[in-house]
Amino acid sequence: MGCGRRGMWEEGLPAPERVNSPGRFVAAPRGLDFYPADPTPPAAEVLEEFAERGLLVWRDTFASV
Repeated sequence: MGCGRRGMWEEGLPAPERVNSPGRFVAAPRGLDFYPADPTPPAAEVLEEFAERGLLVWRDTFASV
């Protein structure tokens, strides 16, 4: 087990190696397609951990309320 980079694992929690396996990355960057009217976010609005894996999801999606 290794620790991931800053961000998801910034609390120092261990991350299993499988989180960085090739199957955890999308071949071509894409959004989640939840709502057709929701545009794909620009890179500046995507958390680094998701952008690295090709998942273009608005940063606000994961904000605490």
